[in-house]
Amino acid sequence: MKNASATPYNAISLVFVGLTVFMFLCVLGMLIHIIQPPGFLSKQAVAMVPTQLLSPTDTITPTSSATFTATHTPLPSPTPPPTATPTSTFTPTSQFTSTSPVQFTATFTNTPVPTTEAGTTAAPTSAGTAPVYTFAVAPNFPQSAPNPDPVTGCKLQAIAGQILNAADVPVTTNIQVFIAGSGIKKLANPTTFNSAFGGAGFWVLVVGNTLNTNKYTVEVLDAKQKQVSVPVDVQFTNDCKNNVIIVTFKQVASANS
Repeated sequence: MKNASATPYNAISLVFVGLTVFMFLCVLGMLIHIIQPPGFLSKQAVAMVPTQLLSPTDTITPTSSATFTATHTPLPSPTPPPTATPTSTFTPTSQFTSTSPVQFTATFTNTPVPTTEAGTTAAPTSAGTAPVYTFAVAPNFPQSAPNPDPVTGCKLQAIAGQILNAADVPVTTNIQVFIAGSGIKKLANPTTFNSAFGGAGFWVLVVGNTLNTNKYTVEVLDAKQKQVSVPVDVQFTNDCKNNVIIVTFKQVASANS
């Protein structure tokens, strides 16, 4: 009866002994890396993030810092700007008044120059004497003045003037003014009505829509587009107060001379 009551306890003892042996074998297997330890006992791998990724072909080449050597270079002495010699001097003494604004594009018609010999200087005679022209530049001309049109103001440059006969009467028929220079070759015709510059007989040619220092040649042609005046050169000064150049011609000889 005593042996029968001890049998369950012996069985339990055998179970615990077996478990102990099993646990010992598991620990031994993990120590000699035969058995993979459970996740909570395994070491966590820490990934190192590189600060800079380099391709297999990239090669880091150390760059030496630049060394600056201070040198003393004497400053050049200031050179005074060259003094420009103007080709023509205009006295802006003429101030033109207008009762109504002048409309250059509507009032004055600019005719393209035909391909003739107009505008060329007449050849000297066989005796070598200078040609006799019917018209010459009037005294005190050329002159420069501001644009009398308050609408266009400094937005243009123009050449204007009159052609006077021996009695100082404006000539308005069978006469033209030829203007050439800076890419322009055009004719201007005297008007038969009053303009912003004064009474009838004025001719006007707009030669630019910006201020500049362009140079032009002005001369008078007759009805056959033959040169009948001494040519005169005018040059602008890039000045809004002198953006219109006045050139007046006066008859100095008869037309048959």
